Amino acid sequence: ASCTEKLTYFMSCACGEKGTETFTVGDLLPHVFDKKVETDTYKKNDASCTEKLTYFTSCACGEKGTETFTVGDLLPHVFDKKVETDTYKKNDASCTEKLTYFTSCACGEKGTETFTVGDLLPHSYSSKWSKNQTQHWHECACGEKKDLATHTAGPAATETSDQICTVCEAILTPALSHTHSYSNSYSQNQTQHWHECACGAKKDLGSHVFDNDCDTTCNTCSYTRSITHRYKTDWTSDQSGHWHECTVCGIKADNAAHTPGPAATEASDQVCTVCAFVLQEKLPHSHKFQSAWSKDEANHWHECACGEKEGLAAHDWDEGSVTLAPTEEKEGEKTFTCQSCGETKTEAIEKSAPPANGAEDDDGLPIVAIIALVLIVLAAGVTVFLFLQKKNSASN
Repeated sequence: ASCTEKLTYFMSCACGEKGTETFTVGDLLPHVFDKKVETDTYKKNDASCTEKLTYFTSCACGEKGTETFTVGDLLPHVFDKKVETDTYKKNDASCTEKLTYFTSCACGEKGTETFTVGDLLPHSYSSKWSKNQTQHWHECACGEKKDLATHTAGPAATETSDQICTVCEAILTPALSHTHSYSNSYSQNQTQHWHECACGAKKDLGSHVFDNDCDTTCNTCSYTRSITHRYKTDWTSDQSGHWHECTVCGIKADNAAHTPGPAATEASDQVCTVCAFVLQEKLPHSHKFQSAWSKDEANHWHECACGEKEGLAAHDWDEGSVTLAPTEEKEGEKTFTCQSCGETKTEAIEKSAPPANGAEDDDGLPIVAIIALVLIVLAAGVTVFLFLQKKNSASN
């Protein structure tokens, strides 16, 4: 089987002889586009400056596929296009140069060669005069001149004015030399002061001098300025009152007498309700001891609410009394009481000792007699047992 022929067999005889007629089985195989044939039949595109020579792959049967392969290299750019857009513009038209563009390739690449379009523009002369010491004129940006003429001299120079051309205002003769006469008093503005001549010349020019940011008068020229004090947000205070103080010069604002709060007690000071200044410290403490005893395991005392103790002493225990009698199985208990504060403590009493030998049991019989009786009973039992054993042996 292939992509052009199905799997094919010859017909045969029952004897096995092969005939000439045929029959097919199954389907055609799919095309396999693995051939790279460089002919116009399979060409996708010719080589250019943006694409290499490209062909479609093909099947052995000649069927053209959709995948491609390339051959060779890109071609060099050919800058033979004259496109008049801003992309390729070299310069606008002027009085010295025509409108000029760079040539380009069909792919859009810009070349280095140029071509021109249209004519030169007329000169554009400045409305302002150009001048030198003897002449004036109107000039184009390219340097071309028009209206060239010799200066027309105005009034002669004086101490306060130059001699100038009445057409272009070029200075022909500077103002005559001047002897300055400076005022003894200062001229001033918001930042500086100086001595000034009637011609406007200045000397001793300098910045105002202040002692600090809150000083309003310049130490040199007496210039007065307006300032804004920077007051602290926290109160400054003494025994007489409180105020807000400038952080720079210390000047006071909002000065007022204290406003006393509640009177001082043992627990708190009396303070100003505005600035919290302590007007009277809290009163000294007077102990008030409780009549009831405070106590622990070792001592007793009378105590003040502040924690101070009075009459601290060790407990004075009495001789104690038995509060639980001991037995042979369980300890007893003896309780002692402090004769001053009533505190109690307990001590254990050892268990009772068992009765001595010969002592009677609850029925009045001596223990020894009970033991002897038990032994007699056991001996009698053994005797009976032996007699029965002997009798059985005789019967047998």
